[in-house]
Amino acid sequence: MEHRGRPGERLLAVAAATAGWRRRSATVLLLAAAGLWGAQRPLSAQNLLTNPGFDQDLSGWATPQGGTTWDGTRDADGNPASGSAAVKIYPPISSLSTLCPEVLSQCVTVTPGTAYNFGGKIFIPEGQPGPGGNPLILAAEIAVIWSSAANCATPVNSWSPILTPLVSAIGTWTSSNVTLAVAPDHAVSATVAAELCSPDFANLVAVSFDDMDFEAAPATGGPPVNVSLRASGTCTPIDSPPVVPVIEVSWSAAFATSYQLFRDGAPYGPPTSQTSLADTSIVAGQTYAYFVRASNSAGSTDSNTATAAVPADFCHQPVPPPGAFSLSASALCGGQPQPSPAVDLTWTASSTVSSYQVFQDGAPASSGLAPPDNSFLIAGLTAGQTYSFFVRASNFQGSTDSNTVSVSVPADICPASPSCPDGTLCLQGGRFQATLTWRIPGSGTSGSGVSAPLSDDTGYFWFFGAGSPELMVKVLDGTVVNGYFWVFYGALSDVEYFLDVTDTATGAAKQYHNPPGEMASVADTSAFAARKSAPGARGAASASAAGGQRAPAAPLGSATAARLATPAAAAAACAPGSASLCLESGRFRVEVGWSLPAGAGSGTAVPLGDGTGYFWFFDQGNAELLVKLLDGRAVNGHFWFFYGALSDVAYIIRVTDTQTGTQKLYQNLAGHLASAADTEAF
Repeated sequence: MEHRGRPGERLLAVAAATAGWRRRSATVLLLAAAGLWGAQRPLSAQNLLTNPGFDQDLSGWATPQGGTTWDGTRDADGNPASGSAAVKIYPPISSLSTLCPEVLSQCVTVTPGTAYNFGGKIFIPEGQPGPGGNPLILAAEIAVIWSSAANCATPVNSWSPILTPLVSAIGTWTSSNVTLAVAPDHAVSATVAAELCSPDFANLVAVSFDDMDFEAAPATGGPPVNVSLRASGTCTPIDSPPVVPVIEVSWSAAFATSYQLFRDGAPYGPPTSQTSLADTSIVAGQTYAYFVRASNSAGSTDSNTATAAVPADFCHQPVPPPGAFSLSASALCGGQPQPSPAVDLTWTASSTVSSYQVFQDGAPASSGLAPPDNSFLIAGLTAGQTYSFFVRASNFQGSTDSNTVSVSVPADICPASPSCPDGTLCLQGGRFQATLTWRIPGSGTSGSGVSAPLSDDTGYFWFFGAGSPELMVKVLDGTVVNGYFWVFYGALSDVEYFLDVTDTATGAAKQYHNPPGEMASVADTSAFAARKSAPGARGAASASAAGGQRAPAAPLGSATAARLATPAAAAAACAPGSASLCLESGRFRVEVGWSLPAGAGSGTAVPLGDGTGYFWFFDQGNAELLVKLLDGRAVNGHFWFFYGALSDVAYIIRVTDTQTGTQKLYQNLAGHLASAADTEAF
């Protein structure tokens, strides 16, 4: 891989990216820095693919887009007698219906209910030139699409394709794998496909795939794993009209021999080996909760709980909008991970409701909440201020608003901690204190950032609204690597601000300045020495902190490395999950794939509000990427997308508008630290 930065900087970057290192041994840290450590799949049992290593040709594989050829000069294991599959020509995106088309595929036979491991190795050259001289946006993944036909001709539409983590352009062979993917009960074959994701088009050279694998997973010897359940309401004719409401429930698990379905907490029917049920014993307009208990001789495991309903008017049974209901609210000191001024909202149940949405000061403060949920906690408020709230109940016929409740949050609702003053972000056990002030030159407008901790390492500041974080800050203990504590921050705002960080153990302090009109991500890996310095010692950091790295400014409206994909058919609705962040009431889905030489992975999503969230890569206490999506249509007719990073590993952000199917990719190359704003995203 190309060396970037000063000697030793990449070691620090990899160590920082590995995030959980300070709780690992020094050996693991050195392996991570050397690119030798990473999550590995279990050893192969029997690979069901034909010619998985492309030893002499591409026999057994289809090339749906053309332009994929055998390359005898590049092999993932360096074997001169073998080769790989290389995508050398990529068609114009205007000719494709998807952002990530299949460039290589093979159909295999599967057994319903069986768990499989699959994946492969991917090589993407780093920094390939594209239109305008900018690096091509390139990513790749491996997909499995289940089919109910023996020749893979009939995809199982109720189950989305299973995708390995997106691999970025890092210039080394990178493994990307999925373990324990369970074939649905009606699947008899599956397409294993290599997918190349790029909104650019050009003559690409040697974007390569090798060592493809699809195998039945070996039994673990323990209870079932990967137990999941889905439920959705619809209308189905039973023998003959009239149409009746039905809830379709399906589930899967690895290594299960029997299942017990539960509805509303009670067993529903006898144990079964089936993995689906059409529940017609329901009442339209009511909500039901389901989970399944998967069992084998070693024990049992429960799935997630899924709620579903058939709206009362969906099966041609007219009903009025939701009935009247009432809201009550009270101030308290609560929330996680650190108690803060908060308001607890509860409301009575509304009749014929399908979802609730909470509004704070006239703006949405939650995405859709499904009945029977009738409470919501809003934390991170400002003590001494008054807020107004109401709840909107909705169904297919319309919506009904509750009464509006105003709540004054007492100034002393959360007693100030002597070790962490009010308005201060305290990190690393309170040793480091961060404060922020912002201003808009020429307008006379200024203020202090409001702090919100996320973990002992990380927190954020918001400037103008509690649901809209503007700057994420992280302090890591890097003393075992270079004798310093490291400061990282990533911004979603281009206003002028001053970030002050103080080491309370030594009295040393630093100020980081962001000029107006710039968006920045900064890594200062020599921020604070572990040893004590003279009391009151103070440093200043602006465009280039000593020992640090500042990302080039990304002007508003021109997010770096972002291109629009050809709109396709509407995508599946965003379902919140560990790898999917659902924003703007679920309209937009955000996913992140990161890449290291040792392997690739998916970022884990954590929502912060209806429009904002973050991803962690290696340690749940260590946020790496903050994202925000705003509805700017009243200004320029577009939705706006922002991101700010605290990591310089290679990653790809994929944002999908589920209403139109349009997708965008945002690429970060290894060694770069980036913040960007795209004010014409969708």
